[in-house]
Amino acid sequence: MNLDEVKLKQDIKHSIHNFADGDIVQNTRKMLNVLGYDSTRSIDLGIDYFIESNKFNSEKARIDDWLNANMVFQITSEELTSQSSLFTFNFEKDLFQSFLFYAIELKPNHYTRTDLARITREINKPLPMPVIVLFKNDNSLTLAVIERRRHKRERSKDVLEKVTLIRNIDIHEPHRAHIEILFDLSLPYLIKKYKI
Repeated sequence: MNLDEVKLKQDIKHSIHNFADGDIVQNTRKMLNVLGYDSTRSIDLGIDYFIESNKFNSEKARIDDWLNANMVFQITSEELTSQSSLFTFNFEKDLFQSFLFYAIELKPNHYTRTDLARITREINKPLPMPVIVLFKNDNSLTLAVIERRRHKRERSKDVLEKVTLIRNIDIHEPHRAHIEILFDLSLPYLIKKYKI
């Protein structure tokens, strides 16, 4: 392991510790920045947006347990290129070749894998692009990623598939395996490994 990898892993650990205090959206943005993701594409996409959507089931999403929730930012291929810093971009609600990062702070409680997967599905239903959700519950974090594909017969529809969770990341003492997983999801690592 080289010094850059060691430093990035230390920065990831520090960004997890930051969730002990402060706003979840800002802390999520800082953690994503450490992982190499950043964008100026953002809008206020709070709890009201979902409540007003007819594709969203408040009960399944356990919306009464949401303390704070909002979009962090939208990532497109332009943000992943070195030329993106030359331009200013706005949120694009119909840009399918993108994904959103969303942050939700939940009331302290026990949430099963099924609970978190169900909330992730409900958040993804009203939006046309995949939404990656970071949950904060008491002293732990969970990152939820959903697989999404175009419907085979009706190209205007999407099919929500499997939800993958990186669960129970301890804010005070993150496990080495969680730091390694987040490192593997970092943009510098992905670029190096897959030649993005």
